[in-house]
Amino acid sequence: MFVNECLELCSGKPAITANIIKAAEGNYSVERLQSLSYEWKTILPDLAQTSRLLSGLKDRFEVSQITEGYLHARFEEIAYHLAPGSTDPITRILNGLYSDKGGNFESARSYILREFFAVGLVGIKTGPTDSLCWTQVNNPRLVAGQVRPSSTVVIHPMFHRALGIRLN
Repeated sequence: MFVNECLELCSGKPAITANIIKAAEGNYSVERLQSLSYEWKTILPDLAQTSRLLSGLKDRFEVSQITEGYLHARFEEIAYHLAPGSTDPITRILNGLYSDKGGNFESARSYILREFFAVGLVGIKTGPTDSLCWTQVNNPRLVAGQVRPSSTVVIHPMFHRALGIRLN
């Protein structure tokens, strides 16, 4: 798909330039995020919007870097794109967290990251001696206790351009 994007952008030009490759990478990244959102629409109908919670982060970070203030600010940025009464579990968690009743921030953060892991948006290194793990058919879920503040999250490179991810 990426090569096809490059070829499409260089149609009628004598060569594939660095600018064409960069443009193709951006288009490819956006298309892959749209495809992921479409693939998971039944379970996570707001994934196209909630994935923006990761926008602007570094490609690799500790869970503790997603603070309550950070999550709240990102949620405010995407909230107007979310349908009222959404059935998306991430949206419901966020609505509950920032409603009058409030919620448990650490539990909500863990849940969101575990869902992003399950769909392949991120990989997670749960502990300092553990390997980086990506979702797999035979092991698609992490349990709540596995995602700790010291765990490392890695955003899949395929989504870097679409989410404006900064490289470490």
